[in-house]
Amino acid sequence: MLEAGVTAALAFDDVVAQGIVAGLAERNLSVPRDFSIVGCDGVIATTTFPPLTSIDVGCLSAGQRAVDVLMSMLRTPWRQGRESICRPNSSSGPVPERRQASPRREKTSMIAIHIESDKRALGHAAAACGAAAITAAIESRGQANIVVATGASQFETMAALVSHDTVDWSRVTAFHLDEYIDMPATHPASFRRYLKERFTAHLPKLGTFHFIEGDAPDLSTELARINALIAGHPIDVTFAGIGENTHLAFNDPPAEFDAPEAFKVVALDDLCRRQQFGEGWFASLDDVPREAISMTIPQIMKSRVIVLAVPDARKATAVRATLQGPISPQVPASILQQHPACELFLDPDSAALLGQPSETAGA
Repeated sequence: MLEAGVTAALAFDDVVAQGIVAGLAERNLSVPRDFSIVGCDGVIATTTFPPLTSIDVGCLSAGQRAVDVLMSMLRTPWRQGRESICRPNSSSGPVPERRQASPRREKTSMIAIHIESDKRALGHAAAACGAAAITAAIESRGQANIVVATGASQFETMAALVSHDTVDWSRVTAFHLDEYIDMPATHPASFRRYLKERFTAHLPKLGTFHFIEGDAPDLSTELARINALIAGHPIDVTFAGIGENTHLAFNDPPAEFDAPEAFKVVALDDLCRRQQFGEGWFASLDDVPREAISMTIPQIMKSRVIVLAVPDARKATAVRATLQGPISPQVPASILQQHPACELFLDPDSAALLGQPSETAGA
């Protein structure tokens, strides 16, 4: 069907439509960017990701209408019932001008790959994906819990995300991935400073933001505080990147895939510290801290949706290892191959090595 150039499908019901969405994701095709889906019945349309365009046939009142029709047939000539209504939502769109062929991989992965034209387009696409997931959570539960990322690779995504005024930010509770130990919030490299300047300052109606206090006098107390907070807020959307050494947050290789806590103290390896220096956050390599508080891999994997923004040629080797290699603690981001709703946004530079023989990043 896809090979024949088909760009849309009408499913028998919403459950079948959601199955098609899952099947497309396994082939690295995105809905509605690459393919449009319309369900039929409207029963689960607003609880899926993305929310389904669905033909609302009034299932909840179908039984009553059936009785009405039966009684009418017994007493009077046939009368026409209620018309079906197609209610547009987020799973359908215009026919793509061209379908971006996703790189083929030797093994099946749940990660949906989006290769955008440049870094700016990547940021807008990742932000739009995340904003849609946040809105879907608010519509479903009345609130949304998110995790936001930091670093140079997230500049464009954060700038685009805070411009989404269709999100009811007053219903959003936010966390972040990590913070350096013993670094004051005023330091230019502090992730609290980064987020206050690039995120919370632009969202005056934001519900709550829980910052990690990396310079707390008692780290065990701080860890207990932030772990308790996130335990009460199941995460709907996590924005993240992939490090040059394939780390997620500050989980450098070999990563702990079964860490019991949500946040913990981690040591930063040499490649990680060199990346922070190379991005210009520190005057010298010696100035880069050697420890941080980081969200753990299991906590990241609990997120209902993960949105990865990974631009730049310096990330190409890590992207290839994440997608084409085996799942291994030596490639922390490879665990995302097992996540059911992970959206990876690349630019041509970061996607440049896909399809070439894979090597372990940082080896």
